[in-house]
Order: sequence, then structure tokens, then C-alpha cells
Amino acid sequence: MDKHVAWRRGYHWPLPLLLFFIFLAFGLRLHNLDSFSFWTDEGLTPLRASYSLAEILGNEITIQEGVGKDTHPPLYYLIIHFSRQMLGETDFAYRYPSLLAGVLLIPLLFQFGRRLQGNGLGLMAAMLTAVNPLQIWYSNEARMYTILALLGALASYVLWRALTTGAWRRYLPPYLLLAGLTIYTHYTAVFLIGVQGLFWAWFLWHNGQRRLIVGTAVTLTILAIPLIPFTIPRLFTGAEANYFYVSPFIMLQDVIHAFSLGVTIDFKLLSTRLLDLGALGLLLAGIVAARTWLQRAFLLVYLYAVVLGLMVGSLIKPMYQGARHIMAGSPAFLLLLAWGLVWLITKAMKARRRGTAVTWGSLAILGSLVVLAGPFLSLDNLYRSPDYSKNDFRSLIEYIEQHAGGNDLILYNDAVLLPLHDHYRQRSDIAATALPTYPYPVNAQTTADLTTLSQTYTRIWFVTSPPADKRDTDGQVRGWLDNHLVEVADRNFAGHNVEVRVIAYATAPQAVAALPPDSLSLDIQWPDLPQLAGLQLQFDQPTALPTLWLDLFWQGSAVSGSDTQLRFTLRGLDDEEWVIQLHPLAETAVPWPDHGLVRQNYALPIPTGTPPGAYTLFLEPLATATGPSLGQAQPLTDIVLAAPESGSIQARQAVNTPSLQFQNGLTLLGIEFPDNEVRPGHNLRFTLYWQADTPLPSEDSRYEIEIIAPDGSLFKQQEGTPAASWLDTWPVNIPIAEHTGLYFRPEAEPGRYRLRWRLWEGDNAIGGRPSWRPWYSASNELGEVEVKPWPLVTELPNYIGPTQVDFGPDIQLSGYMYEHTAGTLGVTLYWQAKAMPDTNYYSFVHLVTAGGDIITQQAFVPVNGLRPTQGWRAGEIVTDAYTFALPPDLPAGTHTLVVGLFDPETEERPSVSYQGQPQANNQFVLGAITLP
Repeated sequence: MDKHVAWRRGYHWPLPLLLFFIFLAFGLRLHNLDSFSFWTDEGLTPLRASYSLAEILGNEITIQEGVGKDTHPPLYYLIIHFSRQMLGETDFAYRYPSLLAGVLLIPLLFQFGRRLQGNGLGLMAAMLTAVNPLQIWYSNEARMYTILALLGALASYVLWRALTTGAWRRYLPPYLLLAGLTIYTHYTAVFLIGVQGLFWAWFLWHNGQRRLIVGTAVTLTILAIPLIPFTIPRLFTGAEANYFYVSPFIMLQDVIHAFSLGVTIDFKLLSTRLLDLGALGLLLAGIVAARTWLQRAFLLVYLYAVVLGLMVGSLIKPMYQGARHIMAGSPAFLLLLAWGLVWLITKAMKARRRGTAVTWGSLAILGSLVVLAGPFLSLDNLYRSPDYSKNDFRSLIEYIEQHAGGNDLILYNDAVLLPLHDHYRQRSDIAATALPTYPYPVNAQTTADLTTLSQTYTRIWFVTSPPADKRDTDGQVRGWLDNHLVEVADRNFAGHNVEVRVIAYATAPQAVAALPPDSLSLDIQWPDLPQLAGLQLQFDQPTALPTLWLDLFWQGSAVSGSDTQLRFTLRGLDDEEWVIQLHPLAETAVPWPDHGLVRQNYALPIPTGTPPGAYTLFLEPLATATGPSLGQAQPLTDIVLAAPESGSIQARQAVNTPSLQFQNGLTLLGIEFPDNEVRPGHNLRFTLYWQADTPLPSEDSRYEIEIIAPDGSLFKQQEGTPAASWLDTWPVNIPIAEHTGLYFRPEAEPGRYRLRWRLWEGDNAIGGRPSWRPWYSASNELGEVEVKPWPLVTELPNYIGPTQVDFGPDIQLSGYMYEHTAGTLGVTLYWQAKAMPDTNYYSFVHLVTAGGDIITQQAFVPVNGLRPTQGWRAGEIVTDAYTFALPPDLPAGTHTLVVGLFDPETEERPSVSYQGQPQANNQFVLGAITLP
């Protein structure tokens, strides 16, 4: 057979597997691409990539008043400078070049492995690279490390081809180009290229090209000359921020556990250490498996050149900061690891043919477990464990922008986070700065700046992460804020290696002698609470802020040790509570003097979709967050909400459910169910989110909901008008919420009920479609609700004696109990259905005087409106409890407690009999209460 044909056949059979590994690698890297926030260094990528080409090549970076030299060469930023123009400014777009480089490494290492030993090694190297946790981690990062690994691998592959074919004319020029690109990606590549230069010198010497050795060295030197002004001075500037001396043993250890397990695993666990030993064993096996000294020397130099270079360089100053700095050597590790496993598997297969497969087979199985179990554990942590998420500054900035007022400042302790802030910021109305000003340490000017800022802004949102270069080692900025301002909010976010925390401070004095001039005077007194003397809104009206801040001014001492909560509500023109927020009365810890006023700061976040319009702010004191009211809710002031601007934070809030798009430009963005389970006889409250892409007149639209029963029949139908009734015209591209509900009759059968939607404009049906479907239809399904049966209770509690009072043919009062304490009467009725009732009765409890006058009464659908009698099942016991607050002027004497049922439509009562005897007025006397 022709050798060329055989080679082609040998090349093509692994292609399906190779393609599978490439797609697997792409999926694993794509899955988490924008799940994590940028961390500090990633925040510098958009900054440098936004510079002009000259500025990028000049390696300068500007932060506040500091113009310095970046610690990385320019090639990566040149790539991002152009890719961002094509892909955009999202986290996904910035990270995609790293993902692409990580995926391209798979076919490259396949080809590298093929050239070293054959298709088996190539496929094994491709598989290990596809699932390697370290490669996946840095493929999800907007930094240069996977591009470094790819370019270094390309240069190394070209060198290996030159060494094994002798074709120096063919391979030397591309190597010089790739070597230059690698060095211009990361400075540590100089160690790899420098040592590989020795291979070139040896190779060219033995090929009689001694003069070319000098030419090659000169070429590489010329390529490196532009970097000398940035690299040589760094050697003599002392330790840089976050750099510290690392022992050579740690660096060598990172070659094993970081290259095999990545950074998302606990290296202190025994299982992890065993996996490290297994990886070391496979690495040694790979070295043994190499067939020539050239293969061993080449791969070991490729693996350890950067590590040894950083060890030597660290004698001058600390140079090592984790596995990313030795990433250039990681492909060699994967090749050796794959070679070791292929070697063990080959040995096991040969031993099996000889009948001695136990030892080699066991080693091959253990090796396979090492290369599979390690990535599985590490990737499981990467995708699911919050302990290994990156520093979540994205969520921190989103939180601040959601909760900041209109005159607030974001103050970073570390100025290096300012580029990260600029990348994520959405609200241009919030100022941001950093103290101490970069590059200066804390000084007298810092204190002066803090004083000025506190006099300028209403609140300061302080991001606590300290400067890595020790410019505020004692936390003096935060100390000043703690000592001079009042903390009003504190929030932590996920942090991998730094504190991701924001503390908000109010700048206004908390104790004042009189109300500020722009405040509203109030005179509200609830029992046993300080007097509410005034209100000051910290925003102009109409307002579109995502959170409304207001100050209340209290007069009188605070209730010591009180759990008193304040329930703020915004009621719309429909008298519905659109905003509900609880705050402790004493929101900020300040002294409460007996004279003068105490200012307390409160925040009212405005939920997504709250319609624009006029609202009234009400305040009600509660004993505890879930406790009883301490007084009637009082109106404080009117507030006018404006429609947010299209593209603002409020407009972009995601509704994480499927949507329906209608032909008139209206979209049902989604349905928010607090609970998509409901009991028969309940009303299920939920929120609809609507959005229009044109200014539609809202009064012309109505929708129709059909509830489809589990058997496919129509259970119920109802209509509604989208969004708030007071809207004349839809705001464009703004989500508008609508609070509504579905009542499931007591006879509703358990199961899943589907919701079918239609939209009408007058008498015209408007076609709609789910977002994934290209065609429209008159009706569309969106959402489902599960009707859960009530737990069937058929036995009375042990402590309740049977009563057996008949209320008509279907209902029996099987037991009851009542308890009288000072000012309160509690009654519990235990109803039992003998058969399913055909009438929805109300139950009533009356306390009457000896003369028959009603003192106090309650009448409801049983169980506080939750259990209509038509839904009672035969034999079921329903517990129905009532609590009465007895009038304080209740006269002394004996009073009677009676119970009964009545039809609310006809007010007729079912006949009542006890032990066969009819009861007067068709009601049953539970007992008597005697008051002194």
C-alpha cells in the first residue's frame, strides 16, 4: 500500500473523536463564560483595550493621577482592541478570544501528540486538554493566559517539527514570528523562548549553520528590544503589589496540582493529595514512555523553563503569583500526562495478551481515574460551588446602583477598581472616585477630600477592598467614615481572594435641633412610640430612581430594646399596595436625646415594573416584623413616580420566564408566581410583566386567560386589562407590572392546570407567539399552576372531646375549644363533612349578652377564607380558628358564645340539632363566659 495513502487513512480515523473533543471543550468553556464577574485584573482589560494603538504599544495605563507602565506587554490588548469592535463590550465579548484560544489548543495538542508518538497520544492529549480545569478557568477570563499557552504551544510545535525533520528553512521563520508573539503576550515567555533558543543553537550547529545561530539570536534580540524599557526597570523596583516570595517547592507543586486540577479544588483534602500523587506518577510515566532523550529533554524543558526562570528571577525580586504565570508550560504537562496514560494502557493490553494483565491493568485503571476524577471534582466546584466564584464586583456595583439615591457617591478604597467600575456602571448620575488618590498614600489631603465629599453628597457608598500596594495599610479612610458619618447599609458579596463589600454612610447629621427647611412637618403619635415630627424626601419629583431614600424625624426617647418595625407602603390610585418595605424604627444607631429631633434614614426599593403615576406613602408601626400593628397606618405624603428611561436599570430588569410577543407591539414579558402551587378554594396571586415597543393606548387592550384542566377541558376563563388602570399610554420599552390573581374553586381537581392567553384590541384578536416561535396564533399557552389537594385529616386531636352537632345533612361540628384571657377570646371549631356540601357557607361566632345583644362577632369563609365548604371531602375534619379582641368596656356578667353557618347569598342557616334536638335560631351554644 502506498505510504501516503496509509498515512492519510491513519490520520482520518481519529477525526470524529477529535471533533467531539473540540465541541466538548467549546461547551465546557462556553457554559460559564459570563457567569462570573470580572475580577480586578480583568477590569484593566477594557481600560487598556480602549486606548489608541499608540497608547497600547506604549504600555501606559492611567488611573486617577497615576500614569504608569502596565506589567503586561501589548499584544493581548491589541487583540481585544479590535475584537471588542466586532463582538461588543460585554463580559462574554471580552472573554471570547480567551475561549477561542483555549479551544484551538485542543487540535494543536492532538497534532503535537501525533508527531510525538501517534494518533493515540494525540487523542489522549486532546481529551485531557478539553476537560482540563485550569485551561477552562482561564478560557473564562478576559486575560492573556490561554493565548499565551496557545502561542507557546505553536512555537514549541514548530521547533519540534524543525528538530525532527531537519527543515530549518521551513520552520525557523515561523518560529521567530511565534516566539515574538509569545513574548509580546506575557513576559514570562522569555524564559521558554530563551531555553528553546539553545535547542535551535544545537540544531543549527549540527546542520552546519553556525552563522545562522548568531543571526537567530540577533533577530530574537531585536524583537525583544522594544520590551526592554518595560522589563529591565521592573527588576529593580522592589516587590510589586500582591507579589511575595514563594518557595521553589510551591512552584514545583503548582506544576502538578494546578496543571492537573486547576484552582477550583481544596488542595488540603486527602483525596486531592492522592490525585496529585496520581498525576505525578503519570507525569513520570510519560517521561519514561518517551522513546528518545530528545523527546524527554524537549518536553521537560518546555514544562519547566518558565518555572526555573521565575525561581532564579525571584532571587532578585518576587516574580511568582500563581499558576497563571507558568501557564506557558501547561501544554507540555498535558502531553506528558497523556503519554503516561497511553503507555500504561498499552502495557496493560500487551500484558493481557500474555495473561499477566493484573498489575498493568490496575495501574491503567488508576491512571484513568486520576485524569477523570480530578477534572470532575474541580469542574463540579467551578460550575456549582460559590466558594470558587471570582470576586463578584459586578453584583456589588449592580447593588449600589439599585439602591443609591440621586446625590450619592461610590468611593473605592482601591483605585485599581475604578476601571472595573467603569466597565459595569449603568447609572451615569452616580459619581465614583477613590481615596487615597492613586498613586499617593493616605495623607492630609485624603482627610480634606473626605470632608469635602461628605459635605457634597447625601450618601457615600464605600467599597472596602484595600489597595494591594499598601497605600492605606491602617484602614484610615474607613476609620474616618466610621467616626464622622452614620452607617445605613452594609452588604457582602462573594469574594475569592479579597473582601467584596460595600458600606453606605449617610452624611447628614442625625441629631438636629429643628426640621430642615425643605422638610415636611408632621404630627403623628402612636401609643408608646416617639412622635413622628417630620419627613424629608431625598429626591425630586417625579422620580425614576430605583430606590427612594427618605428621612424621618422623631422626637422623644426610643423604646429601649424595641423590636418595633415600620411598614412603609406606596398605595396607587387603585388603592393597591405596590411597594411594601419593612425597616426597624431605629434604622441607624445614634443616641436618642430627650430634646431635639433624631433623623433616621430609610430606603424604599421600587420593584421592577411599578407603573408610573401618583402614589401615597403610608406608614404603620408593627410590634415585630410579623407581629401585630401598634397603630393605624397614616398617610405621610404623595409621591409621583416617573417612567424610567429606556435602557435604564429598572427598564432592563430581567423577568426570568418565557415571554409572549403580540403583533401590536405588546409583549407579556413573563409571569412571576410567588408560589405556583395552590389549594382548591384559594385565590393564587401573581404578577404579570408587560412591555410595549410603541406608545400604545392602554385602554384599548384586554387579555383573556383560559385555565385548562389536567384532562384538557376548560376549567375557567377570566379577562383583564394589561397593567395599571390609570395609564393612558404605554411607556415604550419599559416593563410594567400588573398584580392579579386566579381563583380555583373548591371543586378543582388536583393536577397541573395550563394557562392559555388571548389579546384583544376592541373586538379584534391580536395574534401572539412565544419568543422562540416564528409564527403567530390567536391563542398561546404560557405558565402552569399545580393544584394541590388539602391534607386529608379525619381524626380529632386527642385532647378534644367529640361534640357531634349536626348542621344540615352534610356538616357536623365534631369538637370545639375556647379560651378566655385578659382582653382576648380564642375559639377553635372542628368541622367534619359527612358528605361534600353543595353550598358554600360562612361560619360565624357571636359573643352575646344575656339579653341576646351581640357584643362581638366574626363571620368568614371557614379557615380565614381558605376553605370554602363546597371543597370539604367526606370524613374530612377542618380546623377553623377565631381570635377576638374583647371590648375594654365589656360589662360584667355572664355572656354566651354561639356558633353557626349561613348562606351568604340568602342568609339562610342550615338546621342545627344536637343529640336529635333542634337548636334555637339554628345556632349552637358553645358555652358561657363570666366576667367580674
